[in-house]
Amino acid sequence: MRVYKVDFDAGKITYFDDYNLIQVYHFHSFYDVCEMVFACHLPFEEMLRNVIVKEKAVPILECYIEQIMNTFLNTEGFTENDSLEFSGSVFSYPVICNAVYKIVQNSELNCKIYVTSTES
Repeated sequence: MRVYKVDFDAGKITYFDDYNLIQVYHFHSFYDVCEMVFACHLPFEEMLRNVIVKEKAVPILECYIEQIMNTFLNTEGFTENDSLEFSGSVFSYPVICNAVYKIVQNSELNCKIYVTSTES
């Protein structure tokens, strides 16, 4: 059973195999990527609203998740016992949750997908 915990806020993937920590990967957080695309320094919530309002969230997410999956995840042979667990404050927005589900499902991975907001 493989579990990949993908934290969009921290830019970190924690990989477990049979409940044993195997590897921790670091990459740009989703906020960093949005900031690079829009080249501005806004508070996170305002940046995220701009990304959603300008309908850039889905294309940015597609690229972001594709890079994560192609670079860090060993998705070969994923089974229904394996899981991808996405977390971050961005998931307090239903449009982003739905986009992530669609992107991962379109990649035809045979695994469980969990999305959790870290908003309090």
